[in-house]
Amino acid sequence: MSLFPLTRQQLAEIRELELTGQYHRAFDLLSVYWPNKNEPPSLESFEELEAAEILLRCGEVAGSLGRLESNSIYQEISRDLLVNSREILQNHDDIPLLVECEVALAKTYLRRHEIEEAEVWLQQAFERDLSTTHFARIESFIVMSTLLVQNGKDEDAISFLKSVEKFVFDFDNDYLNGCFSTNLALAYKRVGKKPETMQMLNLARYFHTKSGHRAYLATTYNNLAYVFLEERRFSSAHEAVDKSLEIHKETGDISRFAYTLDTKAEIFEAEGKLDRAIATASEAIDILRSTEMYEFLINAYATLSRLRIKQREFALGAIEFSEALRIAEKYCGRSKREQLAKSFESDIAKQTSLTTRMTFLESNKEEEELELSLSPLLSSFCEFDAVKLNSDSISSIGLKAGFIALVVDTQVYEGDPIVIQVEGEDSVECGFLQFAPGEVWLRRDSGSITKHDETCVTIVGKVVGGADPGKAKDGKLEAFAVEWRNGSR
Repeated sequence: MSLFPLTRQQLAEIRELELTGQYHRAFDLLSVYWPNKNEPPSLESFEELEAAEILLRCGEVAGSLGRLESNSIYQEISRDLLVNSREILQNHDDIPLLVECEVALAKTYLRRHEIEEAEVWLQQAFERDLSTTHFARIESFIVMSTLLVQNGKDEDAISFLKSVEKFVFDFDNDYLNGCFSTNLALAYKRVGKKPETMQMLNLARYFHTKSGHRAYLATTYNNLAYVFLEERRFSSAHEAVDKSLEIHKETGDISRFAYTLDTKAEIFEAEGKLDRAIATASEAIDILRSTEMYEFLINAYATLSRLRIKQREFALGAIEFSEALRIAEKYCGRSKREQLAKSFESDIAKQTSLTTRMTFLESNKEEEELELSLSPLLSSFCEFDAVKLNSDSISSIGLKAGFIALVVDTQVYEGDPIVIQVEGEDSVECGFLQFAPGEVWLRRDSGSITKHDETCVTIVGKVVGGADPGKAKDGKLEAFAVEWRNGSR
């Protein structure tokens, strides 16, 4: 006799747990049918279609839990269970379940980075006649877009997602809406569409907050952190990445916790806090070594290698790079190794070539990027601001009107050439620093002095070098170090 009415209620509950990322709870409920995970589920008392649906749920949950715990064995178990489910479903006329099963197989292969196999199963799912009123058809759209994004086909992903957008949002499922928004955001980000990226990430955050899928919400915060990082909004980037870390810690997703630590290391790097960046990247590596998330581990080693090189610790940087290369060779193939090699070569080159932001003295000018070829005396600095001079206020150190002054955020002393920002003014000022009680004075080579209340002034930084825009070489400006009156550099 069929037990299916009760079974269907249980399977619906398990499916709901899957869609909210509660894979351990779903796994526990499946123990009714699957008490020994080293053996196939015990399904003798069920009819074929019932058994197929149970196998489908077991396969889905095993694959998702394997991703959470970075356990490749679970992916193999998931694949075998799903293949068995599909074999049974092919003998029945339940197209929605068959499409769901084939989409689940595609997800399993995507987790294993086996793109071609995933494409085969998705093609099978798309060949079946199933309307967009079914969950499985909408999910097939989401997984296809995931495949395109993972394969670097961002323009194709955008075109595809826009073509199915109406169907996804008409279906009105928070989980699916969140996944759609995330994938479109990732594709937009990689083609440089920042406003669209932020819009879709905010939508993803909204939908995943509603869906209750905490792991995907954490990933959304991590993606937001990268956008803030690109905009140099460091406080917002730290806030977003810390929220992601907090959620991953709550859900027990250690591999993505470590992956997010790597993001935090990149934020510290952009702030010029290399010691903290190195410590954070090292912590990420220590965690990832105990997982099977090799792509994450490779990225963390690449980050640490880049940081070592920035600190001019070339031998240590080479060691970290060689470890990333070893793992890539074993698990990821030739293309990943070549990508790492090019990145390492670029990191080395950047120690004598650097792109920096330019801040103009004239107001109402937009920021530009400036590529510099650095002299050895400047290569220890990680980041500069650049100021285009419109006077000879510091010409005694070789920086005349029209030259570009290179500025770093560091300790300043009396006599140093500095740049200041006066509250309420759009432009900045350059000169040699003099202190007076409660005031900041700037002395210029002309002998004139401007005096400002110290509470109304922000010292942007110290001038450490310069460049002549009229003497570019191979598209780069030759940057030189400067000496100043107190004898320091």
